[in-house]
Amino acid sequence: SDLMRNQSRSLFLVTSLERYLETILAGDASLREMHMLSASRLLRLQARLEGFDIPLWKLSVTQKIAVSWLCEFTALLQAADTTQSNILWLDFDVFLQSPTQQLVQAAHFFGHDLDEEDAHAIIRGPIMASYSKAPEHQYSPDLRRQLLGQARSNHGESIRTTVEWVEELANTYPLVAKAMELTTED
Repeated sequence: SDLMRNQSRSLFLVTSLERYLETILAGDASLREMHMLSASRLLRLQARLEGFDIPLWKLSVTQKIAVSWLCEFTALLQAADTTQSNILWLDFDVFLQSPTQQLVQAAHFFGHDLDEEDAHAIIRGPIMASYSKAPEHQYSPDLRRQLLGQARSNHGESIRTTVEWVEELANTYPLVAKAMELTTED
């Protein structure tokens, strides 16, 4: 909320818990980063969820990933509740299904004229073929689908049980329920 001025526009790019779990489990660097940030994210989440006092050492790897997702998603929800900003919520997987249309929509939301032809030219460029955190690495939507499928295949049971664990938390914590509601895949 500190970054959002009153009456400003913000885009909140989100993903479902299940997709986030798959994404983190698909990459060694992502897992290392998650482990480095788990303690601070758990503390931040505990500050938002009164009574959520599970120690870090009791959490499975997938639960730690879920805590990371919950920490950051609840931060977005709190920012949305404490600002008068106009927010466009965009699911990253929805963006990948129709990137040209989603880019046009986002541009219009921010008051920029962008027609489909120009948006399509942007999408055809290098931006959709490289990894966002390290653009020198190739990472297309097709490679992402392949890696997520592999993570789903390798970790399906732990992903499922962790999603169920978070769904149980949603029965106690309204912020968790809202996060799950906003990202439930149809």
